Amino acid sequence: MRCPTLSMNVVPRRMVSGLLILVLATVMACGGDSSTGPAALGTVFFKVDALSCGSGTNTVAFYIDGSVVATQSATAGVLTQGFSVSAGTHILGAKVPSNGYTWPNTTFTIAAGGSFTDLLPCS
Repeated sequence: MRCPTLSMNVVPRRMVSGLLILVLATVMACGGDSSTGPAALGTVFFKVDALSCGSGTNTVAFYIDGSVVATQSATAGVLTQGFSVSAGTHILGAKVPSNGYTWPNTTFTIAAGGSFTDLLPCS
């Protein structure tokens, strides 16, 4: 009785095919691209109300979520530069450092790509 002969070419091909299937299954299971993409941002502006505050200019500290983002000269009726924030709910504040005048905080929600202007009235 004669034993079947195994070809040396058949065994390696089967092993390679099995490894290839294993690698493809692993890559597909991991999902490919795991990047989160660009951050979802919105833009916040501050504006001192010209109607109730008059036409003056004053140095104002601007706050977002309790942190000072800028202390700059603010002219009544003119928008500040824009400040980028993540989409979601935030708390804005403003204060005149020289005399301690503080505007009430404003809580707002902003969408990705949106903008919000915090109007600061003088009372």
